[in-house]
Amino acid sequence: MERVDDAVNGDTVAKGAIIQAINEGVSSWVDFVEALGPSLTHEQPTFRQNGTSLFVDVVVEAKSSTLSQSAIPFVVQFLCDRVQDYITSNICLRGLLHLSDHNPILAKEDAVKIVRSLFEALYVQAQPQTTRQLVFRLMLSLLKTHSEHLSTEMKEDFVAGFLQQIDGEKDPRCLSVVFDLVPFVAKVFPMGKFVEDMFEVTACYFPITFNPPPNDPYGITKEGLKMSLAKCMVASPLFAPYCLDMLLDKVTTRITEAKVDCFNAIAEAARAFGFINIQASLSDIYKHIRKEMFESTEETVHKAALSALSSCVSVMQKTHQLRPLKELWEEARHHLSDVDASVTTTQGKMVVAVVGSGDIGAKELFKQYLSHAVNTFLISTSTEQVRTAIARVVSGMCRAYDAVVHSDDLATHFPVADVLTSDLQECLKKFVDGCFDLGTDYVKSLAVATVGALVNVNAVSELDVSRWLDNLIVFCKRENHTLTRQALAQESPSLAKAFPSLAGNVVEKLLSSVSTVSSRSELGEVLDVVVCFGTGSNFAVSIFRTLIQSLYSHSTRDDMVIAKKVANILCDSSNEELMVMVSTCVSESILAMENGTVALEEEVVEVLSSAIASFWKRMDRSGVEEVAILALNAFGAEDSMRKFALSPQSGSSWMWCFQALVGVLPRDVSPAIDSEICTSILKVVNEANSWSSVEHMCAVYGSCFNKSIDYQSVREGAFNTICNDICSNERVEVYTGAQLCLFAYVARAVVVASDAFAPRALKLIFTLLQHRESSQDGCRVLDTVLQRETVVLSRDSNAYFKLMYAQRFFQEHLPTIVKMYEEDKENASLLCALSTIIRSVPKQVLMTKLNVALPLLITSLTLQNERVLLTALETLFVLVHDAPKVVEEHIDTLVTSCLEHSQHHLRMSVRKSALETLGALTTLTPHIVVPHTYTVLKCLGKCVDDRKRIVRVAAASARSKWYLIE
Repeated sequence: MERVDDAVNGDTVAKGAIIQAINEGVSSWVDFVEALGPSLTHEQPTFRQNGTSLFVDVVVEAKSSTLSQSAIPFVVQFLCDRVQDYITSNICLRGLLHLSDHNPILAKEDAVKIVRSLFEALYVQAQPQTTRQLVFRLMLSLLKTHSEHLSTEMKEDFVAGFLQQIDGEKDPRCLSVVFDLVPFVAKVFPMGKFVEDMFEVTACYFPITFNPPPNDPYGITKEGLKMSLAKCMVASPLFAPYCLDMLLDKVTTRITEAKVDCFNAIAEAARAFGFINIQASLSDIYKHIRKEMFESTEETVHKAALSALSSCVSVMQKTHQLRPLKELWEEARHHLSDVDASVTTTQGKMVVAVVGSGDIGAKELFKQYLSHAVNTFLISTSTEQVRTAIARVVSGMCRAYDAVVHSDDLATHFPVADVLTSDLQECLKKFVDGCFDLGTDYVKSLAVATVGALVNVNAVSELDVSRWLDNLIVFCKRENHTLTRQALAQESPSLAKAFPSLAGNVVEKLLSSVSTVSSRSELGEVLDVVVCFGTGSNFAVSIFRTLIQSLYSHSTRDDMVIAKKVANILCDSSNEELMVMVSTCVSESILAMENGTVALEEEVVEVLSSAIASFWKRMDRSGVEEVAILALNAFGAEDSMRKFALSPQSGSSWMWCFQALVGVLPRDVSPAIDSEICTSILKVVNEANSWSSVEHMCAVYGSCFNKSIDYQSVREGAFNTICNDICSNERVEVYTGAQLCLFAYVARAVVVASDAFAPRALKLIFTLLQHRESSQDGCRVLDTVLQRETVVLSRDSNAYFKLMYAQRFFQEHLPTIVKMYEEDKENASLLCALSTIIRSVPKQVLMTKLNVALPLLITSLTLQNERVLLTALETLFVLVHDAPKVVEEHIDTLVTSCLEHSQHHLRMSVRKSALETLGALTTLTPHIVVPHTYTVLKCLGKCVDDRKRIVRVAAASARSKWYLIE
């Protein structure tokens, strides 16, 4: 065979040609081995290494079908013989691993041959890490396919050799494979006299203390090793005495993490070994659990100890061996009236853990403990602390049993009526009544959780639930019942599902009391209860209608709270419910405008608009068309628009529905640019004067313009008319604020879509900026195009929207703004425009034009405009860390401006931002900032007395940093 010598010397092209020749049948394996023979048997280690490497590479990379079944034993024999040659051992192991992984026809005899070779020819722990890991991976591969034959053929010899190879391993990369091997060996092979050795060989690593280095490329984690080691320790029931003795010894450690690992391992051992194998250790396990529950203050230890207790009891229940629990319930009953309520609480946690382990344990604990606990709760001599502790336990028991009944992992042996007998159910009713009569807000919330659990297991009647809900409605209206309201909101879905008629009563009574709630937080909590009862039921629409009417009539002062609940209902409603709700919005909105409703705040309008706009994503095709017709018919009247524009304060409710329903219509049902509704908007805009009166109408028009790509000639005529109203022949015309607003949203419509009209729109914007009398209007238009986050004309409103349009604008037009400012430095509006552009792009994009933008940022610090200053200061704050050398060139101006604004600017946000930037300057090169230390500290001494606390905090933080400059 040609070119074998070249391939041995490292020629990859020659190696590829050899592999191709074998794959295509041009050359045979015999020809290849004969040509390679001198290199395989060469006296020089390097030649042997190169020859063996080439042979293995061809075995790995050639098609497996080219190697006949009869030839495989010879390949295996060759590689096994060469494993003991230190210079080729790694290479041979790689070849054997490939044969094991990719050759299903590898004979059982060959598997035995490979294992014996590994045990006899290699002392693994004397090899480098890569070799050890290859050996363990090879063993794992062989066990997955030939474990039964290896067990029959080698028996305890395999176990002895395996122990010798893994004993003393320390590298986590190798241990992760070893921990996968041990359960295989322990379950398949007879361990005989090696049982204890097999356990100890991995148990010596417990508890795992390994912490992976940052950015570990191998992906080995501490938790992963813990889980794998736990499987090793419980791999065989024969390990039980050794495992439990070791864990009970190590659980006495003072190290919290080690305690947690011990209890988690005990839980795993109980599940794996079964009752027979842990029976002798149960008493000691309980003593250690009890000791840690009462002595340890670490919540993680308590959680792990309770998990161990639950697992042990779960195993005991399978054999109905609950006698060991007698000590637990007797002690729990004894501590019910203990002066120290914490003892009752701790003991109660153990009771709850037992109940949650299965219905057999639940039945016994309810029987032995519940009536004593409730009687102690109800007696007049019990303190509030004791009642709270007992309530926590009883509620926990009910919730734990609820989890057992509905668990897929736990088998249930009794019907609910056998666990919660009629006497116990009466006892629980007394408990709930007692909580409502005697308890604090927290205790009442526990009672609500108890009611929810009892309803879930069908252990309570509708009559009792009705009585309790009447009490809870009263509590919901009271102050200082936050926890009760939150608990009722959490349990309301299950209550509404079980008793729909009762849910309707709750909704009706709570809605009627919305106007009487005084606190904003309490209103939100009451509405949470209402919405949770109504979600997924037939009350959603009525709740929605009531909230909308309340919002429009201002029967409460907390519009934002109601708006958010309206949004929640819309997000959770079905398609049919949405249709009714949309109709409600339209009718109530128009009615509110006709009645002259007081205006809603801008933030409230945004929340409502976004909420109603979001339903398009869930509406089916027929629903989309139906809502589109409804919206266009309702809002298309020119008279309604004119009335809104002339009296915007009374039409905010109309406006939010208008933009949310019309402005976000899908493209194929959106009004065309020549439609009646768009024509009406143009007429109203030409009659109006102010920007604010028509802004939302203009946003809708911009949305329609953006989506009307099939009406290019009509769009062009409308676009020319709108632009000519602002500027013609590069001469700025006399225009109204309404006309400017319309142009701004049309400009946004074409810029975000990279439309053919975009260049002309941008040219007109720059014309406005260039003339001092119109430059502020140009800034306002530019802000709408780049910054304005509206409900319409966004990615979520079905608009044509190009990604990173703002970044492209920055890269292409920043030089234009800079040039315009250099030509007219008295035009401060150009700095405002720069501020708008910078705010619209990520700071990484800004870094690409930093040499152009930074001087203007520094200059903009001389202005008093809040938005400009905040943009400049926030950008400089970032640049101090990302481009310190550039900032250091302007340190004098920057320090002076920051000190000036931190002391004298009227806006708190500017003072705070200036102080934060001052603090960041301390990270610059010390010799640059040290000359300013005296001046800065003197001024900061005045700032710490600022009238606003948030500014004082920023000043104190900045002063500390300047004091620590070295």
